[in-house]
Amino acid sequence: MTEVRFTHIGGPTVLIEFGGWRLLTDPTFDPPAAPTPSAGEPPPAS
Repeated sequence: MTEVRFTHIGGPTVLIEFGGWRLLTDPTFDPPAAPTPSAGEPPPAS
């Protein structure tokens, strides 16, 4: 039987190792974040 190892990296990310393979998962299904106007304007250049 093949040993399976799970290593929690952080957040939803897990490293799965089995049979000489390494599989890095990052199952984030949300759309990418976009800049928002609520972040405010940058300070004026002096």
